[in-house]
Amino acid sequence: MSNQIETRWREALNQLWQRNRVHVSKDMSAAYRELANIYSNSRVISFPSGAKAGYWVAPQGWEVDSATVTACDGSVITDYEDCRLALWTNSPPFEGIVNLDELKAHNICSSKYPDRRIFHFRNQYRHEAPQWGFSIPHEIIEQLTEGNYTINIKTKFEDSFMEMVETRHSGELSKTLLLVGHFDHPDMCLDGLVGCLAGHEAIERLKSHKTKLSYAMLSTVEIVGSVFYAKYEAKKRDIREAMFVATAGAEAPLCYQKTFDKVSAIDNVMLHISKHMGEEVATFNFREGPLGNDEIAFDTGFNSIPCGSIMRAPFDQYHTDADTPDVVNTEKFEQTVVMIM
Repeated sequence: MSNQIETRWREALNQLWQRNRVHVSKDMSAAYRELANIYSNSRVISFPSGAKAGYWVAPQGWEVDSATVTACDGSVITDYEDCRLALWTNSPPFEGIVNLDELKAHNICSSKYPDRRIFHFRNQYRHEAPQWGFSIPHEIIEQLTEGNYTINIKTKFEDSFMEMVETRHSGELSKTLLLVGHFDHPDMCLDGLVGCLAGHEAIERLKSHKTKLSYAMLSTVEIVGSVFYAKYEAKKRDIREAMFVATAGAEAPLCYQKTFDKVSAIDNVMLHISKHMGEEVATFNFREGPLGNDEIAFDTGFNSIPCGSIMRAPFDQYHTDADTPDVVNTEKFEQTVVMIM
């Protein structure tokens, strides 16, 4: 591996990880365009808010001006500017005074990780009735005393575009194997962003190769973005099979999750390669692996695109603010890219 290659994806990681990478936002759109500038032959795909794909609806954009919790003595308990995970994704605006019990009712934390902020990922799917809330670490909120706390959340929802980036390598045939990863998850690296970068690196490194098949990498919004791509783009792009890519640089075992029918071409190839990786690769049946993701958007009776999954899991930093660039292991990342290649 050349230093130039590591510099490319490391710089992309450092550049993108603290963007407000939620389903739809101005920061998300900017991050997609930065990604497309880093990896050649990329295009941005857009769907307007309100567009439908089956039961799924492209959401409105969510913009954050500020969000704080302040104690009665004026001390700031938490501030969105300190960490994107401090505020629940898709929190509506709210200004008011609450007591400690109500604050706790609008907080997510973990006694297992008392010093960490937790990603409340489910709130971002509550498009019709999102709730306001914070992630104040367990060790902090448990020390708060009875009294009144001032909540000041300045956010807004507005029509925009749900976007995604596809990077393509054209072979002799239009028949395409799609790699896919979810690009959302603000202020986190291993879950989402690093898997996307591993996929884009693999496609970028194919530039010097002549191939029979075509290959593509899609960075998109978890589940909903893949649903839209599968419905409106997959046939036009001649997608025959797919593989979800996640958590490439985690200090965790390599895992491969099979497609639904277990005997697709991608299964046969990945199971063969797994025997020659130089490290043990755990294999699982469809939806039985350590993490379930976008494979369900492709590998269903409706779309019938076999989709396997490659990931490193489980890992300690999952869905917390401990998932930073510092925990992304270069060797593990590169081994994952090698397996994809």
